[in-house]
Amino acid sequence: MKEIFPSLILYEQNLFATEKGYEDLLKMIPDSSVVKSLRSSWEDETDRHSEEKWMDLYKIAKTNPVSRLFPHLWSTEQILS
Repeated sequence: MKEIFPSLILYEQNLFATEKGYEDLLKMIPDSSVVKSLRSSWEDETDRHSEEKWMDLYKIAKTNPVSRLFPHLWSTEQILS
């Protein structure tokens, strides 16, 4: 997953570029304050690429317990590190 995620999901598919794409990602985050912050930022900057949105989330995950953000998924660090 670590090798495939950035190239396939972020670059080739640009999966989080559309509102539907990033809303699907936000649905997986149980912390409503994080969701609200990211949504606000992404709605204000509609031309941001999926990689940029993922890095926004990654930065938040670095300052918050990943288990709180994604208790049902593996660590964000495992995907991008």
